[in-house]
Order: sequence, then C-alpha cells, then structure tokens
Amino acid sequence: MTLHLIAPLVAGGYDLVIESVAHAVPFYTGFSHRGPRLIALYHVHQSILRRELPPVVAGVVQALERTVRFEKGTVLAISQTTRDAAQKELGVRGPIEVIPPGVDHSFFVPGDSRASPPNFVCLGRLRRYKRLDAVISAFSALPPPGTLTIVGGGDDRARLEEVARSVPGVRFTGSVSEEVKRHLLQEATALVVTSEAEGFGLTILEAAATATPSVAVNLPIYREVVQDRLSGLLVPENDTNALTDGMRWVRDHPELREGASTFARRFTWEATASEFSRLVERILGEPTPRRRK
Repeated sequence: MTLHLIAPLVAGGYDLVIESVAHAVPFYTGFSHRGPRLIALYHVHQSILRRELPPVVAGVVQALERTVRFEKGTVLAISQTTRDAAQKELGVRGPIEVIPPGVDHSFFVPGDSRASPPNFVCLGRLRRYKRLDAVISAFSALPPPGTLTIVGGGDDRARLEEVARSVPGVRFTGSVSEEVKRHLLQEATALVVTSEAEGFGLTILEAAATATPSVAVNLPIYREVVQDRLSGLLVPENDTNALTDGMRWVRDHPELREGASTFARRFTWEATASEFSRLVERILGEPTPRRRK
C-alpha cells in the first residue's frame, strides 16, 4: 500500500518510467513524470476480483484497474489475450504492444526419466479461480495407480486438502525451489491447468521445455501456448469428464513430449529482451509530451 502512495511522488526526473500494473492497481507515476512511460500489463483482473476479494474491496479495485485507460504512455501486454482484455474490459484505446515472456532453455531441459505410475502436476498459487478442485475431481475418476502433485501455496489450500481427503494419490508440496519445480516437471506425465483467467501461460511453456505436455482448458490464453494435440491438449471448460478423458489421452500419447519441446523453443528470453530493447529505443526516440499547465 505504501508503495502505491510513494510511487507517484518519486517517479519524476527519469529518462523512462516502466510502470508495472501487475496487481490490478496502477502506480499513477504520470503525476510526477511527464516524459516517456511504458505501462506493462501482465493480467486483467476484472473477472476474478469478486471471486477473490470482499465485494466492496473488489469493486474499488475493479474501478482502479479500469483507470489504466487514462494512463498516458506506451502500453505493453505480455499476450494477445491480455491485450484484447485490456481493450474490451478496461477500455484502453489505441495500439497495445505485445511481447511474450521467454523460457530459460539452459535451465528447463528434459529429464532422464518419467514417474511411474503416471504423475500429473498442478503448479501455481492455490486460489479459487485456479479451480484445482476440478482437477482433483477429474483425477479421482482415473483408474489407479497414479498420483496428482499440487505444487504451491495459497489461501485455498485448506479447502483443497479437504476436497482431496478421500482421493488416493493426491499430495500437496507447498512452495518449492526452482530446482525442485524443474524436477517435478521433468518427471511429470502432464501439467494440468484449469485456471479461469490468466495473463499468460509461462508454466505451460516451462513444462514444455522439459518435454512435458499440458492438459489445459480451452481458453484464448491457453490457445497461445498449447498446440492442441501436438504439444498438449485443450479440453472444454467446466467439463470434469472431458478433463478426465484429456488426462487419460495425454498419458497414452507420449509422442506429445517431442511436440511440446519443439513448441517451447519458440519462446526465449533472448527474443523477449531483443523485442523489449527495440521498443524502449523507439519510445525514447519519440518527442516528450508537453507538460500540462
């Protein structure tokens, strides 16, 4: 909270301000900085705020997030889905640059072996909008043996553990190191993703770089990072039976591993850095807007 109070006061006097709207509320650095600004959007939160926050707080944050439309500067989104949501839900007018994140291919590499019996993995914050209860339900319909490893921490963990109490093979690891995360992805049969909204699907690409395919719900953001039936599988949203069938299908098609690895190589941090550098150079070459009287 204090950061949001301080940022508008201290942002002036720089050649370029990069304002990260990563948690819905802008920093309003335009109050003190009249030069070039880059407004980076990682996720449009409108659809999930009322699910995650008390109604009054959610309404306030939704209203604050929509003020992004008034921000002066170059807007950058990390995916086409985030760009489209910014235009549709936040009312951002004008062009929005899109530069996706990359994958560290020197770190996320295929492993030497796969878990036996099959091990499905979910990875990320444990929040209600991630809909991990659907994954647990879908996994319970698979014939044993098999495991479902849920990695990450969050305020939905207690509820999920109660949901999984009667389902053999489900384990919760809590937060883990990057090295442990890589190992879990390397040995996994598939990553399972059911979140109802995301700004990007970096975890899917990190899994793909380890030659692990993903089963994801068929949302626009996941169509950007999953080649259906080539690097993973897209299944209908809110359909537990389809999710079960999808997990079974991916388990039975190990050739997806090569497709996942090949697709992931399209995304590198070198390419991301190069595009970002060109964008910054272009912004710095533009005339500085006149200060309002």
